[in-house]
Amino acid sequence: MSRASDNQILQAYIEKVLQLRREREAHSLSDDDLRQIAREVGMSEDDLAYARQKKQDYLERGKGFIRYENWQDAVEELEEAVALAPNDPAALTLLAAACWGRSRERGVAVDRERARLYAERSLMIEPAYDPALRLLSEMQRNGSRGSTGGSSSATTGSAVRSGVVLAA
Repeated sequence: MSRASDNQILQAYIEKVLQLRREREAHSLSDDDLRQIAREVGMSEDDLAYARQKKQDYLERGKGFIRYENWQDAVEELEEAVALAPNDPAALTLLAAACWGRSRERGVAVDRERARLYAERSLMIEPAYDPALRLLSEMQRNGSRGSTGGSSSATTGSAVRSGVVLAA
Protein backbone atom coordinates (compact mmCIF):
# COMPACT_ATOMS: atom_id res chain seq x y z
CA MET A 1 0.00 0.00 0.00
CA SER A 2 1.14 3.48 -0.70
CA ARG A 3 1.90 6.01 1.99
CA ALA A 4 -0.97 8.23 0.72
CA SER A 5 -3.58 5.47 1.09
CA ASP A 6 -2.25 4.62 4.56
CA ASN A 7 -2.71 8.26 5.53
CA GLN A 8 -6.26 8.28 4.14
CA ILE A 9 -7.15 5.16 6.12
CA LEU A 10 -5.66 6.66 9.27
CA GLN A 11 -7.45 9.98 8.71
CA ALA A 12 -10.81 8.21 8.19
CA TYR A 13 -10.24 6.19 11.37
CA ILE A 14 -9.42 9.27 13.45
CA GLU A 15 -12.45 11.15 12.12
CA LYS A 16 -14.75 8.23 12.94
CA VAL A 17 -13.36 7.77 16.46
CA LEU A 18 -13.75 11.50 17.15
CA GLN A 19 -17.33 11.41 15.85
CA LEU A 20 -18.11 8.48 18.16
CA ARG A 21 -16.57 10.33 21.07
CA ARG A 22 -18.78 13.38 20.40
CA GLU A 23 -21.86 11.13 20.19
CA ARG A 24 -21.03 9.44 23.48
CA GLU A 25 -20.48 12.76 25.23
CA ALA A 26 -23.75 14.14 23.87
CA HIS A 27 -25.72 11.18 25.24
CA SER A 28 -23.76 10.36 28.34
CA LEU A 29 -26.52 10.31 31.00
CA SER A 30 -27.35 6.70 31.79
CA ASP A 31 -30.48 5.53 33.60
CA ASP A 32 -28.35 5.14 36.73
CA ASP A 33 -27.15 8.74 36.36
CA LEU A 34 -30.74 9.94 36.02
CA ARG A 35 -31.82 8.00 39.14
CA GLN A 36 -28.88 9.40 41.08
CA ILE A 37 -29.75 12.96 40.04
CA ALA A 38 -33.38 12.39 41.05
CA ARG A 39 -32.26 11.17 44.47
CA GLU A 40 -29.94 14.15 44.87
CA VAL A 41 -32.86 16.54 44.35
CA GLY A 42 -34.80 14.77 47.06
CA MET A 43 -36.94 12.22 45.22
CA SER A 44 -37.76 9.05 47.15
CA GLU A 45 -38.09 5.53 45.77
CA ASP A 46 -41.87 6.01 45.94
CA ASP A 47 -41.53 9.17 43.82
CA LEU A 48 -39.47 7.27 41.27
CA ALA A 49 -41.96 4.39 41.20
CA TYR A 50 -44.78 6.89 40.63
CA ALA A 51 -42.80 8.48 37.77
CA ARG A 52 -42.27 5.03 36.20
CA GLN A 53 -46.03 4.36 36.41
CA LYS A 54 -46.83 7.75 34.87
CA LYS A 55 -44.39 7.00 32.05
CA GLN A 56 -46.20 3.74 31.40
CA ASP A 57 -49.56 5.56 31.40
CA TYR A 58 -48.26 8.08 28.84
CA LEU A 59 -46.92 5.22 26.70
CA GLU A 60 -50.24 3.37 26.74
CA ARG A 61 -52.23 6.47 25.83
CA GLY A 62 -49.70 7.30 23.11
CA LYS A 63 -50.03 3.80 21.62
CA GLY A 64 -53.81 4.13 21.69
CA PHE A 65 -53.71 7.46 19.89
CA ILE A 66 -51.33 5.99 17.30
CA ARG A 67 -53.73 3.10 16.70
CA TYR A 68 -56.45 5.60 15.84
CA GLU A 69 -54.09 7.89 13.88
CA ASN A 70 -54.59 10.75 16.33
CA TRP A 71 -51.04 11.97 15.76
CA GLN A 72 -51.26 15.24 17.69
CA ASP A 73 -52.39 13.64 20.94
CA ALA A 74 -49.97 10.75 20.43
CA VAL A 75 -47.06 13.18 20.12
CA GLU A 76 -48.13 15.04 23.27
CA GLU A 77 -48.46 11.87 25.35
CA LEU A 78 -45.24 10.34 24.08
CA GLU A 79 -43.24 13.53 24.64
CA GLU A 80 -44.24 13.22 28.30
CA ALA A 81 -43.16 9.57 28.35
CA VAL A 82 -39.78 10.43 26.82
CA ALA A 83 -39.32 13.26 29.33
CA LEU A 84 -39.66 10.68 32.11
CA ALA A 85 -37.57 8.01 30.34
CA PRO A 86 -35.16 9.63 27.87
CA ASN A 87 -33.22 6.38 27.38
CA ASP A 88 -36.22 4.14 26.64
CA PRO A 89 -35.98 2.88 23.04
CA ALA A 90 -39.69 1.95 22.96
CA ALA A 91 -40.80 5.43 24.06
CA LEU A 92 -38.42 7.09 21.61
CA THR A 93 -39.55 4.89 18.73
CA LEU A 94 -43.23 5.44 19.48
CA LEU A 95 -42.63 9.19 19.59
CA ALA A 96 -40.77 8.91 16.28
CA ALA A 97 -43.76 7.09 14.75
CA ALA A 98 -46.19 9.71 16.03
CA CYS A 99 -44.05 12.57 14.69
CA TRP A 100 -43.76 10.79 11.34
CA GLY A 101 -47.53 10.22 11.20
CA ARG A 102 -48.16 13.87 11.98
CA SER A 103 -45.65 14.94 9.33
CA ARG A 104 -47.34 12.76 6.72
CA GLU A 105 -50.75 14.11 7.68
CA ARG A 106 -49.80 17.79 7.86
CA GLY A 107 -46.77 17.97 5.60
CA VAL A 108 -44.56 19.49 8.30
CA ALA A 109 -40.88 18.86 7.59
CA VAL A 110 -39.88 19.56 11.21
CA ASP A 111 -41.95 16.59 12.37
CA ARG A 112 -40.31 14.35 9.79
CA GLU A 113 -36.87 15.41 10.99
CA ARG A 114 -37.87 14.90 14.64
CA ALA A 115 -39.14 11.42 13.75
CA ARG A 116 -35.81 10.51 12.20
CA LEU A 117 -33.85 11.92 15.15
CA TYR A 118 -35.93 10.06 17.77
CA ALA A 119 -35.64 6.77 15.88
CA GLU A 120 -31.89 7.23 15.48
CA ARG A 121 -31.53 8.06 19.20
CA SER A 122 -33.35 4.82 19.95
CA LEU A 123 -30.77 2.96 17.86
CA MET A 124 -27.91 4.74 19.61
CA ILE A 125 -29.24 3.32 22.89
CA GLU A 126 -30.05 -0.13 21.53
CA PRO A 127 -28.40 -0.66 18.12
CA ALA A 128 -30.45 -3.71 17.13
CA TYR A 129 -33.83 -2.37 18.31
CA ASP A 130 -36.04 -3.85 15.60
CA PRO A 131 -39.05 -1.47 15.85
CA ALA A 132 -36.75 1.54 15.28
CA LEU A 133 -34.97 -0.22 12.41
CA ARG A 134 -38.30 -1.06 10.80
CA LEU A 135 -39.64 2.45 11.30
CA LEU A 136 -36.57 4.10 9.77
CA SER A 137 -36.75 1.68 6.84
CA GLU A 138 -40.45 2.41 6.38
CA MET A 139 -39.76 6.14 6.57
CA GLN A 140 -37.05 5.77 3.94
CA ARG A 141 -39.33 3.83 1.59
CA ASN A 142 -42.34 6.09 1.99
CA GLY A 143 -40.73 9.41 2.82
CA SER A 144 -39.29 10.07 -0.60
CA ARG A 145 -42.58 9.95 -2.48
CA GLY A 146 -43.26 13.62 -1.89
CA SER A 147 -46.93 13.21 -1.02
CA THR A 148 -47.93 14.19 2.47
CA GLY A 149 -51.70 14.03 2.32
CA GLY A 150 -54.41 11.48 3.10
CA SER A 151 -53.22 8.30 1.42
CA SER A 152 -49.76 8.56 2.91
CA SER A 153 -51.30 9.10 6.32
CA ALA A 154 -53.18 5.84 5.75
CA THR A 155 -49.88 4.19 4.81
CA THR A 156 -48.32 5.51 8.01
CA GLY A 157 -51.23 4.31 10.12
CA SER A 158 -51.32 0.85 8.58
CA ALA A 159 -47.53 0.48 8.91
CA VAL A 160 -47.71 1.41 12.57
CA ARG A 161 -50.71 -0.81 13.27
CA SER A 162 -49.20 -3.74 11.40
CA GLY A 163 -46.38 -3.89 13.90
CA VAL A 164 -43.75 -1.51 12.59
CA VAL A 165 -43.94 0.27 15.93
CA LEU A 166 -46.75 -0.83 18.22
CA ALA A 167 -44.72 -3.87 19.20
CA ALA A 168 -42.40 -1.37 20.91
